[in-house]
Amino acid sequence: IVGIDPREILVSSVMPREFGGEHTLLAISIIGATVMPHALILHPYLTAEKWGAARSNEKLKRHMLETIAYLSIASVMNAAIQIMAYYAFYRNGYHDVDM
Repeated sequence: IVGIDPREILVSSVMPREFGGEHTLLAISIIGATVMPHALILHPYLTAEKWGAARSNEKLKRHMLETIAYLSIASVMNAAIQIMAYYAFYRNGYHDVDM
């Protein structure tokens, strides 16, 4: 439905064109929404219940791998939403899209 340019996405991801106060706040907000502190608090609790008998080092390693996997998936999903919104709205002249 919305044509994307992978080269533009790659270049813009590495070298942003605009970087001011408003853009910095937006970038920090997106990162904060991706990390979701409540998930980082809940995940260790669920991990402790799931691996109750495992050694402490093993628990830590499993927890770290799961956290990295979950945050990676969340980051990819968030990036997909942001990219599609950019191509669907901003690129087509809809600069004041509001919920």
